Amino acid sequence: MTILRAAHCRSTHHYFALDAIPMLQTASGKQLGQILLQHHNAYLTGAKDPDTKFRDFRNHVLHVADNQWGGAPRACEKWLATAVQQLQQEQFKDAAYSLGVLSHYFTDPIMPLHTGSSEAEGVVHRPMEWSVCQTYEEIYRQIREDRVRVNFQLAQRDGWISEAVLTAAQQSHQHYHRIIEIYDLERGVKRPSEGLNSESREILVNMFAIAITGWARILERVAASCQSPLPEVSLNLATVVSAIQIPSKWVVRKIASAQEQRAVRAVFAEFERTGTVKTNLPEEVRLVRAERPMPNTPNATANEVVTAAEPVADTPATDSPATDLTATDSPVTATPIAEPLRLHINADSSDAIPKRDVVPSSAAPASYAQDLVDAPSIGPKTAKRFAAIGITTIGQFLASDATQMATQLDTRWITAELIEDWQAQATLVSHIGSLCGYKSQLLVAVGCRTPTQLADRAADELCDEITQFCQTKAGQRILRSSTPPEQTDVTRWIDEARQDRQNQAA
Repeated sequence: MTILRAAHCRSTHHYFALDAIPMLQTASGKQLGQILLQHHNAYLTGAKDPDTKFRDFRNHVLHVADNQWGGAPRACEKWLATAVQQLQQEQFKDAAYSLGVLSHYFTDPIMPLHTGSSEAEGVVHRPMEWSVCQTYEEIYRQIREDRVRVNFQLAQRDGWISEAVLTAAQQSHQHYHRIIEIYDLERGVKRPSEGLNSESREILVNMFAIAITGWARILERVAASCQSPLPEVSLNLATVVSAIQIPSKWVVRKIASAQEQRAVRAVFAEFERTGTVKTNLPEEVRLVRAERPMPNTPNATANEVVTAAEPVADTPATDSPATDLTATDSPVTATPIAEPLRLHINADSSDAIPKRDVVPSSAAPASYAQDLVDAPSIGPKTAKRFAAIGITTIGQFLASDATQMATQLDTRWITAELIEDWQAQATLVSHIGSLCGYKSQLLVAVGCRTPTQLADRAADELCDEITQFCQTKAGQRILRSSTPPEQTDVTRWIDEARQDRQNQAA
């Protein structure tokens, strides 16, 4: 673990994914942990891909005070079903990747900034996340020294992971306004660790403990759901390979840090100059706001919140979760830590979140029940147009005739041909677990419109076609700032399409 952490961890998501493994308690959970360590490259790549490849930032948030807006629960359901299926089919490397992705969507809403939206949050979002990343080891050490213990109870019914996400996000949101208020922007830009005072760190200690322990309990549940025993694995070779890769990984780590430093300084410079942040607003914040208008809140303005004549003084962490806290309790004052701090997170609450059935891929995919706005190419305004003609879910959209929908919509630009493209994209994403929106657009653009067509393709040829298309103006419009898919991505899609075809025939 020490070697893996030193060689591969470049973000809090990498740390969360690895630091949960020693927390595994069941025999099957520990076996799954060994499998994840054996396939650590796939596991850790998955843990970061939602940020670097998928860029589906709506799925990274859960605004609990805004009618639970955000896609994190749905994303967790999707990747949970994918991972369980891959484990049952002994596709352990693919399962490690899917579990890495799942860990990202589960832990993101446990960070307070991902549970709401405000002007003040937009100013401090990137600098604070940089501070948290740079201070991770200190916070993690404090968890161990303070002997923080979390009792994370999962529900015993379908939709249990959605309930876990919501319950954890509710705990996190209690600290949303306070952690923004006490963040020292000026210090954090110069020295990231100094942006967080003792109260901020106490909040993060509790949130980190919930994220790490909650993810461990989820891995145990996943392992227990496997119908056949998981294999015993040896880590000797994987550990050696990891050790060999340390120099190159270290270089990447340094480059990423330098880039983030420049980005954070740009945020602070704009704020000092204008009193707000618009040009250098983090992409994830900008995209989330584009989909969901920022609610009116009684908060102070950004300038009032983050600029103070003197640094905010350290104060006791009065909002920390305390003993016997459940999903429906009100926050209570935490006592000083003389004995181990025990946090009780009860996600087995009947009113936590509506149940969502996890459907095997041989039936209609679970995504068919999702809101149409979650489909590729369908933004909020377009989704409202479809809602006006009675089309509100992906399943309804795919089951309807494109020509008839185009006629009912009665717009110049939404033609039957365009709707057919959108339907093809939605079909691909619904059946191929590792496929995201813009990549489905690329597949449809090169004539690969169905899972069956995808299953029949050769990875190298299809990858070449996509690469060539990405060099055109149309391809660049789809990519925007994203990177073209690699052949390993295309191979994974084809493998999943072939597996989907087998499941349909079974």
